[in-house]
Amino acid sequence: MDPGILIDIQHLHTNFYLREGVVKAVNGASLTIAKGRTLGVVGESGCGKSVTAQSILQIVPRPGRIESGDILLHIAEGDLDETINITDLNPGDPLMRDIRGSRISMIFQEPMTSFSPVHTVGNQLEETIKLHQPEHRDEAPTRVLDMLRRVGIANPERNVESYPHQLSGGMRQRAMIAMALMLEPSLLIADEPTTALDVTTEAQILALMRDMQSELHMAIMFITHDLGVIAEMADDVVVMYLGRVVEKAPVRAIFHSPKHPYLQALLESIPRIQKRTGARLQAIEGIVPNPLDVPPGCPFHLRCPDFIPGVCDEVVPADTTVDEGHTVACHLYTD
Repeated sequence: MDPGILIDIQHLHTNFYLREGVVKAVNGASLTIAKGRTLGVVGESGCGKSVTAQSILQIVPRPGRIESGDILLHIAEGDLDETINITDLNPGDPLMRDIRGSRISMIFQEPMTSFSPVHTVGNQLEETIKLHQPEHRDEAPTRVLDMLRRVGIANPERNVESYPHQLSGGMRQRAMIAMALMLEPSLLIADEPTTALDVTTEAQILALMRDMQSELHMAIMFITHDLGVIAEMADDVVVMYLGRVVEKAPVRAIFHSPKHPYLQALLESIPRIQKRTGARLQAIEGIVPNPLDVPPGCPFHLRCPDFIPGVCDEVVPADTTVDEGHTVACHLYTD
């Protein structure tokens, strides 16, 4: 495994088994997360972004499960240099429980549903240390106060005794970041962490995440549907559609040289200041197909303006390298 890669996901399939049929939430996705860099994951709702993150942490809700593929975690600390295949572990495996929280942490979209409503914020942050580092349980109160200061919680001595509902949305999200970073993980997964926040608080949270990344030298997997946030936060970008990765590239290439028709359509749909008053916004024709009935061939062919009959509707496009670090799964770029 490349020493610069922290997470390497190969041909991941995560399915949900319902009475109506099998939902292929992640349908063969492959991507890598480099150490110390931010990977932005974009796509419409239902394209598999969050389920990919849940698969990394082995927290896919029932009736879902990882069906096949590999999620390789590279650990290199001092004399320790090993690669762990997360898909070989059970969700309750002691090693998986150690990885979850200490090496990989996650920030959720709405912290109000992630925090326990009947325990104070301080108690929940202390529990992280007591669970993963019981030998440091006596230091837990001091470390919690220090982390709350680092994430910008005002008056941490008072707010450490607050319950989640007593904090504002921005303060709760800061507390969630504090919990995720208590053990200084190698990877922070942020699943649309600013969607429920106003733009001022969003800017503060994004700046906080950049500062903490620089301080802790951690990688970030940033999941969002907001391309403006991607432009500000990401170093590399993965575009997903219907459980598959359709384009991977450095962030500048995503905006200046988009290749896949889906990404081009996403960029065209962004409102622009220079458009005349009253002009209609560009929209992507059609809707995302039902994941219970994934169409054959390219998953985007039903909505694609460059559809090639007999090819796009029959053959799944392979990843094609179009530039250094830039790959696209589209028949327009194959022989």
